[in-house]
Amino acid sequence: MSRFCLGVDFGGVIIAHGTERQDTFFNRDYLETPPVAGSLEALQKLSNTKFKDAVWIVSKAGSRDTEIKTRNWLASHEFDSRAGITPDRIFFAPKRIGKLAIAQSLRLTHFVDDKLEVLTYLANDVPNLYLFDNDSSEVPTGITAVGSWPVLEQHLQQDS
Repeated sequence: MSRFCLGVDFGGVIIAHGTERQDTFFNRDYLETPPVAGSLEALQKLSNTKFKDAVWIVSKAGSRDTEIKTRNWLASHEFDSRAGITPDRIFFAPKRIGKLAIAQSLRLTHFVDDKLEVLTYLANDVPNLYLFDNDSSEVPTGITAVGSWPVLEQHLQQDS
């Protein structure tokens, strides 16, 4: 039986975007930014079923400050217990293209991001790609657009 491995972006996929759909969360009350509806519960289910503890967070953090804020948010929202993903399964890339090397090293079979740019970098290496909360009507072949965690979870449970 093949092993399934899921990579999930953080900003806009797990944590809600700010009012201006920012790349990250730089406001002073960033710890109060809510998770995307259903994200923590779905990640817990996926980590306990099909992906058997092979769910990884792969996020762009252009600065050490962004990584620290991300880790603080995860801790303050009890992410490891609520989503079933421990801190050792969180990776940061300094640029979006850096997610490719991480995906390759983890041998990801599935990846979720809210940036089409990232998914195009991964297209030759990760067979199952999902564009989360997509506004665009034009999504390239090989990428599945999903608008919510319930829809995403359904796709992830079905795709091989």
